[in-house]
Amino acid sequence: MKHGRGFFALSLLLVSAVAAPQAAAAETCQYRAQDLPVPEGARWARTQATSDDNKLILGAVIVNDRWRGVVWRDGELTQLAAPDQGTGHVSVKDINNSGVVVGGLEIADVSGEITTHAFRYRNGTYELLPVESVEGSSAHWVNDAGDVVGEVWDESGRRTEVWPADGPRTTLGLGEPVGISRDRKVVVQDRGSWPVTGSVIDLRTGLTTRLTGITGQLWAVDNDRLLLPGKGHTIDERDLAGNLIATYADGMVAYGKNNTGTLLGRTGYNENVLWQQGVRQLLDADKQLDRFYHGDVTDDGVLIGTYSDADWTSHPARWLRTCS
Repeated sequence: MKHGRGFFALSLLLVSAVAAPQAAAAETCQYRAQDLPVPEGARWARTQATSDDNKLILGAVIVNDRWRGVVWRDGELTQLAAPDQGTGHVSVKDINNSGVVVGGLEIADVSGEITTHAFRYRNGTYELLPVESVEGSSAHWVNDAGDVVGEVWDESGRRTEVWPADGPRTTLGLGEPVGISRDRKVVVQDRGSWPVTGSVIDLRTGLTTRLTGITGQLWAVDNDRLLLPGKGHTIDERDLAGNLIATYADGMVAYGKNNTGTLLGRTGYNENVLWQQGVRQLLDADKQLDRFYHGDVTDDGVLIGTYSDADWTSHPARWLRTCS
């Protein structure tokens, strides 16, 4: 039997199709949340802060109707000791690479009036930070040297206060503390100013650098970088001299940035976003980070944050990228 050329070509095509190996299925990757353990009976657990090296996660939980602090190291839970004084809430704010925690401790006097006192917690002990006669105080940030920055307040308003690891405390005046760097530079945002203005005060030299051209609230100081809203729907990264380093398009709020070029943030529509080497992508995850809680990204690309269920139950977690 004779076959035409078309039949011969079709036969070869069919043979090739049978002989060719099947194409490998495309790999799919997604971030999956791993819940961090919480104390038995705890409610409203959440992430509060991370150390600069992201190895320690500071959390806040309600235990026996009181806010208390917890720390996770490599996913292992440690509870802060109960304070020797004060029967009120312990408000934890920040943690450094050595595990020093700072915040505010509620203490009731003999008349039952409650006052908040700034504290530094280390080696299982709460140390009340000294203040003059004020209505209250709270520590907000601590660097790896142990320098603490926070606020004191009275009838004249709120003032930024610094408690160095060694040496006398320093009052920086009015303004809202935003963070303190490794090399003892304090970032302060002016209260009630628009456009937003602020300053960077070098505690070593006393030099003050004014921050201008800021279009929104200062959101984060991470790896000695300022992360804040830019013009339009962008996130600006600036150094501590106020110089623009990078702009991330189609974003609104930054959670944190690691040392390998990944920024974790969200858009104005409350969508979680990753910028990796400047390339933007929506976060593909089984659970999304809740915008009301602290978030960050480690140098290994692990995400840190809190997600919420439909009933608003909160879950502190780490997100690992898994592929199948």
